[in-house]
Amino acid sequence: MSPRGPRTVERTIVSPDRRWVCQLERVGEIRFGPPYFSLWLTREPAREPWWWQGRRALFGDHVRFSESSRSLIAERWRSLDAPNIDLVSFDLRAGTIRVAVAGIASVGALETEWQRLPDEPSGVGIAEPLEDWLFPTATF
Repeated sequence: MSPRGPRTVERTIVSPDRRWVCQLERVGEIRFGPPYFSLWLTREPAREPWWWQGRRALFGDHVRFSESSRSLIAERWRSLDAPNIDLVSFDLRAGTIRVAVAGIASVGALETEWQRLPDEPSGVGIAEPLEDWLFPTATF
């Protein structure tokens, strides 16, 4: 359950090793445009999920695990006013997050970068601890 009450899960993605479950909770949508989401991540067997929300953490629907299940790669929206998208990589073993591709300014460019992105991107900038991004919540 989210801090706002029961949540509506739009999509569930399970890691290849089945140790992680990612769920996208629909938060809203751009008028005449795509929806945006909060991201929930749980390690199996079920433990407290991690929940990302707020200005730094609205997500689009491009989300995937790496083949090794070490990383979760996600489309993070930096603004609701104009396209300004980063592809971020959550390193689930190291407990860090970093930007893999920054400042994507159009849907076409997003599709191109998404297809080009390696399975486990090295990223740019400094890897930040996941604790700086997440809010532990009650179990599902």
